[in-house]
Amino acid sequence: MNHVKTHVESKIYARDAKRLATAHEAKVHTMFAYGMSQSASNQESSGSLGTPSSEKKPLSAGKAFEGFCISREQRRLSSQAFWYTYSPMQVSKREFESKYFKNMLREQGGEGMDTPILKVKDLLLYVRAEFDVFLFFLRFMIQCKHDLAKGNRFAQALHDGGTLVNKRKYQAIGLQFIDPEWRCNHVVCVGFPHSMNNRDFQVAQLLEKTVAVRTLFAFEDLVSAMRQDRAAKGVAAEVCAEVEEEVCDMHDGGKLGRAATGALTRSRKKVPINPFPEGVALMKSAHDMGVHFSYGTRHDSLMAIIGATIGKVPPIKIQVDLNTTRVAAQHSLLHSELRLNRALKSYWASEQPSAWSMSEAQWNTLAEFGGVLSITKRTTANVQLENAMTGSYGALIKGLTMNGLRASTDVIDLPKVADSPIIPRVEKTDAELTEHGKTCRARALLEGERRWLEQSKMAVQYLKEECVVYAAYGATQHSDSDDEGGEAAPTAEPEEDVEAAREKVRLARVEEANNAWRAWRKLVVDWRSEFPEVKVGTPVDLTYDLLHLNLGNIYKCLEGMPQYGHLPSMAANSVGQLGCLNAESFCELLSAANLVLTEGNTLLGDEELEMLVVLRMNREFMEFMREHYNHLTKQQFASVVG
Repeated sequence: MNHVKTHVESKIYARDAKRLATAHEAKVHTMFAYGMSQSASNQESSGSLGTPSSEKKPLSAGKAFEGFCISREQRRLSSQAFWYTYSPMQVSKREFESKYFKNMLREQGGEGMDTPILKVKDLLLYVRAEFDVFLFFLRFMIQCKHDLAKGNRFAQALHDGGTLVNKRKYQAIGLQFIDPEWRCNHVVCVGFPHSMNNRDFQVAQLLEKTVAVRTLFAFEDLVSAMRQDRAAKGVAAEVCAEVEEEVCDMHDGGKLGRAATGALTRSRKKVPINPFPEGVALMKSAHDMGVHFSYGTRHDSLMAIIGATIGKVPPIKIQVDLNTTRVAAQHSLLHSELRLNRALKSYWASEQPSAWSMSEAQWNTLAEFGGVLSITKRTTANVQLENAMTGSYGALIKGLTMNGLRASTDVIDLPKVADSPIIPRVEKTDAELTEHGKTCRARALLEGERRWLEQSKMAVQYLKEECVVYAAYGATQHSDSDDEGGEAAPTAEPEEDVEAAREKVRLARVEEANNAWRAWRKLVVDWRSEFPEVKVGTPVDLTYDLLHLNLGNIYKCLEGMPQYGHLPSMAANSVGQLGCLNAESFCELLSAANLVLTEGNTLLGDEELEMLVVLRMNREFMEFMREHYNHLTKQQFASVVG
């Protein structure tokens, strides 16, 4: 019953939101008057994606206004409001009362010029108007995507809860979707509402209501998948049974490395069943070594001693793994120490050996640990590029990691390390590794198999099934719209004939999906010619060469090729979209929220706090929309003025 109830409530939220939006039109209407010039008001703006406005169903943007020109004073006040809204600094509203701030602005105004200073009581009016512009841009993009997806759900929802310095709980809510023109991957914070209760059902209701009110669409009409941390697993089930639920992958990849070195063990009744004390002890020595040289002038002393004995060494410092939440911290620690191994050995020859000094055997084992961690750290690269189009890379990268752990291990060749950034390496088979090195690699491989076994094969099968569903859902929506248009209803047929016809259509779509997948497997992309400005290695590496590229232009060209079926369109408008994030850390808004809720702003209300947090988190989105779609708002100066 919960699913039925939440679906109905979501539809009601969207319906009521549209009604409120109509009543809200007067305020938005006034906001659009700000910044409109005579020339801007008389220009014919083009519609979405370069299509003439006459061929597009326009969104509600208020009535036409008589144009006017803004004064220098209005522009300066607007600039001050924008600085307060979008600045990454901790800015209090009381700063506008500061004599130092006022004097600074007056000095910028020039000799003999009276620079206007924005009053605190007027600041909220600017923030509210800017928030209205954000809503207009968001709804415009959602409408464009909904039209392109032909009824298919195209967005990913992200959410996370937390408590601010004011001791109140809030829920961060975001939407991810690919730009209609494949220019980028939009990740937009749509709300930061106060949360009275963080139970799954209450969070699900708040999620649905916020999305519906801000986008004017029901949640289940937009969202195909959700990403949250493990503590919030279960919210998706309360929202809609058809929404895919995924937990954050931010630290899952790092757990392979932690398992390899013994930092992560499995237990039964709180008793570890697979401890690796030798690995833990070795990593502690490496950590203590890094800590020793992180204080005072010890690093300078190290450089001075070795400069007179062994010549040039890498001009680097040891990267101490103090930030344990960073998924590649252990690898960075070992990598920096292994590059400095000759320097550290020379240091020990001049100084009294300490508790963390290592034997030659320990150095060799540490190099093997570093080789294993260099393989496992590949899995952490994907989740740290959250604004790129990397959604489908997860299974591929995990498969490459498992293949690397099953093959020989590239180990840094310690005696040959010099000051060059090119690190000499040597391949070691499993038989050539030390006993602890073998254990390290075996533990990483076992942890990966437990988490990701057969995931790649499942991904391919799931893609084919989703291709059939995608085609069927789009056809259903198209048929429904035709019926609404007044076409005659089909004549009644026997039930068995209807089922047979449906099965025939389904089999045809399955065959179409298989043909598209076979053609897709044969697709060859010349990465160097497609991206001449990007340096691509030889051979091309999936993770370190392609992960940073914007593949939008390639998919945009493929969308019109029939041999690939629905696959190019699905990459932008389905649960399998290329832009889906693999972690929910975009919604870790507590730092951004606490920058707004400073000591001088502790009395901010929930509404004002939410507007400021949402605008600050969406600064890049607003810049993008003003660059490409500002003509829709008629804001000649790309800002709100009053």
